[in-house]
Amino acid sequence: MSEAPRNLAGFLLERSRLSSQDAAILHRVDGGWKTISYGQLESRAMDVARGLFSMGVEAGTPVMVMARTTEQWLLVAWASAILGAVLVPVHYTLSEADFKDMAGRVRPGFLFLGDPGLLVRMRNSVKSISCPIGIMETRCVLGDAPSGARPYLRMEDVVSNREEAVSLAQIESLGADVRQKSRVEELGLSRPGDAPALVIFTAGTLGEQKGAVLTHDNVLYQARTLSFLLPVGRDDVQLVFLPFSHILGIIAFLTSVAAGAPMALGGGMRSLLEDLRDVRPTFMVGVPRVYEKIVEKLKAGTSDYSIVWWEVYRRGIKAGQDVIEGRPRGRLFDMAAKLQLDLARRTVFQRCREIFGGRMRFLISGGAPLPVEVAHTVNAFGIPLLDGFGLTEASGATHLNRPEGPRVGTVGAPLPMVQTRIAEDGEVLLRGPGIMAGYLNDRDATMAAVDQDGWLHTGDLGALDPDGYLKITGRKKNIIVTSSGKNILPSKIESLLATIPLVSHAFVQGDGKPFLVALVTVSPSRLEEWAARKSIPAEATEKLRSDIRLYKDIEGEVERVNQQLAPYERIRKFAILDADFSTETGELTHDFKVRRRIVADKYRDVMQTLYKERF
Repeated sequence: MSEAPRNLAGFLLERSRLSSQDAAILHRVDGGWKTISYGQLESRAMDVARGLFSMGVEAGTPVMVMARTTEQWLLVAWASAILGAVLVPVHYTLSEADFKDMAGRVRPGFLFLGDPGLLVRMRNSVKSISCPIGIMETRCVLGDAPSGARPYLRMEDVVSNREEAVSLAQIESLGADVRQKSRVEELGLSRPGDAPALVIFTAGTLGEQKGAVLTHDNVLYQARTLSFLLPVGRDDVQLVFLPFSHILGIIAFLTSVAAGAPMALGGGMRSLLEDLRDVRPTFMVGVPRVYEKIVEKLKAGTSDYSIVWWEVYRRGIKAGQDVIEGRPRGRLFDMAAKLQLDLARRTVFQRCREIFGGRMRFLISGGAPLPVEVAHTVNAFGIPLLDGFGLTEASGATHLNRPEGPRVGTVGAPLPMVQTRIAEDGEVLLRGPGIMAGYLNDRDATMAAVDQDGWLHTGDLGALDPDGYLKITGRKKNIIVTSSGKNILPSKIESLLATIPLVSHAFVQGDGKPFLVALVTVSPSRLEEWAARKSIPAEATEKLRSDIRLYKDIEGEVERVNQQLAPYERIRKFAILDADFSTETGELTHDFKVRRRIVADKYRDVMQTLYKERF
């Protein structure tokens, strides 16, 4: 038996030769779906690699990519692997300041931008980068084109001269004309397993942006392990809509390649339900907010149920929780609960499963805490929702619940060869094949994150149950110290506030203050549901965030949460914000975690008012 490839070039080329005629990528074209086979992907990527090689890209060259999740992104990634280049993906919506900072640290040998509009937005920043620039898509749709104007922007409209930028199509065409195939293949195939493959920027364990350097061994361990554990095969179809600038998106892609399974590139949250219907995937990776939104959509759809079927739905959810929670502890299943669950799954839950496409085998959640209510709801439908845990610094997942028995409330058992230890102060420490090589050009930060014995200090607090399942309880560094000297984990309280049905996000503050205050948000969909229950006209819902009736309802729920907390942890005052947190307005990261500093700065006046008001 031949040895498995130790680098991405060998890994990808082996897959294309084993599955040459099999579908690799499905992507939307003119309202339909087009298929690219593994053989076609290799052939095109080889041409792009030759073109890039003729433009100066070699083994070890940083190739920076700032683009949406598209088939062109994967083409560039595959070509970079063939060359043995180091791929540096960054978020498409990155600010100019962050882009300049990252580019200055990386010093890319080639920069790819997603479309002409991005070149327009980043023109001042890219002037400081002395490397060739490639544009993946030669035109982009304009959302606010003036009347009579062309509704899209072309590359030739924004590129002032040939030296400024070149299209991906031109690079591919250039590569088709050169004859350096053997030389190009040798570059990537000769890379050792411990050579850098990716640099992914993350706030990670230190709370500020650092470039985590991941090796070929790191990411191949992830792909092969996950495709085996889940398990995934050639008959599976994965729907991918996460950004490839996030480690979750990259590992999702490589897991499909490891299994030889096709991957459908969705259009994001806006077209998620349509993509699920069209593709009918068998598995999907997402962040918790994705599943929350789907569950909200399903709950809204229950409004047209009769009283009988609504009761079947409600009891089915409760029965599902009883059955699933009974499994890990070895209790005998309660027969009544099992019968209720079976009835719901044969009837109303069948409709719920259809929203996922009708073929979904399992779902994976990562990147942020998964609400227990959401996990129980989806599991009750008959689709295992597997919560996991990991970090960019660990090249993705380190813990994952398994399809045969998810343990809700935990992030699962460790992956093979991953060691977990809880430090004396409660911090989760990890060691294993996925731990990064270090932070880019930052030895001090690397030593602070990974100790001499190879343990990664995650910055997360957690606990292990007797079977080795990990539960995350908070963040080590996000500690509030009140004026009375009490150390408080805001994440613990925020998680409890997030269980309030009306609340979509919660932010707790009180550092140096005598008591804690909270900011809460209510999403439009939850506001509409509440208004419907109160028989309030739909057109008035957007004004309701300042309605005393909404405040009183949430106040009652906050008091319920307070009863679960120590006196010094209780929320004394709270405010309902005028809008929900979002990535567009900057309060959330791209994996939907709250940016604490941004929220604290943005709503400083609101919190000061809460402290000034008298009881």
